[in-house]
Amino acid sequence: MDLTTRSYSVNGWMNPTASTLASGYLHATGYRVFKKQSDIPRVSEIYIMLEESPGTINDDWSSRNPDAPRNWTDMPASYI
Repeated sequence: MDLTTRSYSVNGWMNPTASTLASGYLHATGYRVFKKQSDIPRVSEIYIMLEESPGTINDDWSSRNPDAPRNWTDMPASYI
């Protein structure tokens, strides 16, 4: 297994940069982008960071399309 220097990614829906929003990657409509903590209605039901699988880690944020919940672009790490 190759060593990586970073294995955690930030939830892409949490205060994305203007360039991330402009890329169309977070294109799903009808979903909320959280810009500040007070935007989060139930903080205990939201993840901010997760450990990402070495096979999909390619940038500093993780995302998945809420319209296709079984299709993950960035997979969480697994230790089984």
